[in-house]
Amino acid sequence: MLHVETKVCLAIEGPLLTKSTAPGKYGLDVVAARNIDGIAYIPGTHVIGKARQALEEMHGLIDAKSGDVDWFDPEIKNELLGIGEDSGRDPLPKAIHVSDFLLKTGSPAEGCRTRIKIDHERKAVEKGAQLVIDEPFKTGRFFYFEGIITFLVESRERLDSYLLHLEAALKWTGQMGAFRSIGFGRLKDVEVGRPAVKTYECPAQWPGRKKIDLILKPLYPFCVSKKRIADNLFESETIIPGGVIKGCIAETWRRIKGMGGGGRQGGIADDERQELADCFSAMRISHAFPSADCLKRPVVPPLSLVKVDAESCRPYYDVALCSKPCLIGGRVPAFRIDWKDHGDVMRDCGWPEIRKEMRVRTAIDRRFLTAGDSELFAYEMTVPDENYWMASISLPEMCGKESGPQLASLLKHGILGLGKTKIPVDITMLPAGSVKKRWTSNPAPRDGLWVITLQTPAILADPHLSRNDLLGAYAEAWNELSNGSLRLIRCFARQRLAGGEYLFRRFQKDGKKAYYPWLLTVEGSVFVLEPEDEKQEEAGDKISNWLENGLELPLWAKKRYAVSKSGESLEGDHWRANPFIATNGYGEIAVNLDVHWECYPPDDIREDIDGIGKEGQDGR
Repeated sequence: MLHVETKVCLAIEGPLLTKSTAPGKYGLDVVAARNIDGIAYIPGTHVIGKARQALEEMHGLIDAKSGDVDWFDPEIKNELLGIGEDSGRDPLPKAIHVSDFLLKTGSPAEGCRTRIKIDHERKAVEKGAQLVIDEPFKTGRFFYFEGIITFLVESRERLDSYLLHLEAALKWTGQMGAFRSIGFGRLKDVEVGRPAVKTYECPAQWPGRKKIDLILKPLYPFCVSKKRIADNLFESETIIPGGVIKGCIAETWRRIKGMGGGGRQGGIADDERQELADCFSAMRISHAFPSADCLKRPVVPPLSLVKVDAESCRPYYDVALCSKPCLIGGRVPAFRIDWKDHGDVMRDCGWPEIRKEMRVRTAIDRRFLTAGDSELFAYEMTVPDENYWMASISLPEMCGKESGPQLASLLKHGILGLGKTKIPVDITMLPAGSVKKRWTSNPAPRDGLWVITLQTPAILADPHLSRNDLLGAYAEAWNELSNGSLRLIRCFARQRLAGGEYLFRRFQKDGKKAYYPWLLTVEGSVFVLEPEDEKQEEAGDKISNWLENGLELPLWAKKRYAVSKSGESLEGDHWRANPFIATNGYGEIAVNLDVHWECYPPDDIREDIDGIGKEGQDGR
């Protein structure tokens, strides 16, 4: 199987208009599309749509004439461009990714043109129907747009066939952008470059190791969707969850084995990677955090950090070790939920500034080749810029000695299909420990305590108990997870509910249970723990295990989120029953960060407050 990239250049004669949904200069009704850097572009989705339409027309013409065209293969369209809902077959995502075609040569100019609408009854200009159009591409001039097409193909012969069909489809199209009926966007030439085969090398230490560091470099803006707040708006996370990375690896694996995409065909049959297939679901992939330094992974700042609005105070303090509520410099400290600016803390923790870009799209009515009614939707895209995303892959003890090399043989093809826009991702595999944390953890107790900061959300507190006693619910969870070796002293935690129709139908619905959202303790939550009498060694072993493998689920969660699927009973820690598990990157922790001690409010400016009550002292 070959991972192929090829450049395609489109020569287009002006005028040209690909519409933007962003507002332009005052007075413009229609604005030409420019990306976040101000570069004019033709959306890759538009090029894909044109190619699909061309292949369908060519196929219909060949059938109508009963001609036998040796080079034309009608199945190419389905293999490359997927199968839609209206085809009568199972939907299938496209097998290729087409980047945006960015303007490379030919300088756009400033200017505009106007159009009017004619009243057919009066044969005169319709009132209020003048359209002012942005016109950076002047008539008669040539402009060259360049994009990259990425796909997997099983052989050189099939590769040549793919490129032949794509080039033919684009040349058949003859036009790009809006206003095709009045001569806009005439496609004069298509040049398909020489394809390049990409491979990714695995570290030589893999056969003797169970863990590697993974650096991801998304090649284009991507959308890993947050919980939806509107039916037609998808907001993007800046962190790539471990479960998403694992899904991308599985999707790439399916394509390598010729099983198509979408995960509808059941398990992956691969005799060459059987050991990996047997333990793939138990493989742990951490969340990928962004950083401008490819060898420094940022840390989620603790929720125990506070700020004080006083010139004599430092930018922030950490009150995790404060046994009582306190004033700092005579003022009430503000926790993160009340901050107006998080930038200084995030920078100190290693987080880069991430840009976002909005893309608005619409479905096309295939009968009239116009925008469909009520089909508008928008993606908020995370722009990679020069940032890297860092994660790690851990193979469980149950994996055989060949599972590592087998995974390496899979990852050498890279990762395809990230997020809603299914973009390709460059990867770098390094020996474990190559990527350092911005703030390092220390699993040894400090002052007889362990201060745990969640780096990713985790299921901890039982919602039935936390309604009346949140601190008690957390204390019970930590006592159970540590087998009675740790005792919770205080916490600084926030919670959120995760759920919705998709998660319910995907993970919980089994014909018996009602909707039951997950209660997640969010990243940054801080828990101060001390060992029970004569159990310090056992507690230390637990802390080290959690630091390496993430937090397991409490017993109540395993029972509460259990489901029955296809006649099989699955506990709540199975990936088919619950997405928020350690193997998907959830429950990652940091331990005894230096910031808890270095930023402890000094005695001369700290004033403890008595008489607030247990809830005020022990948790926020």
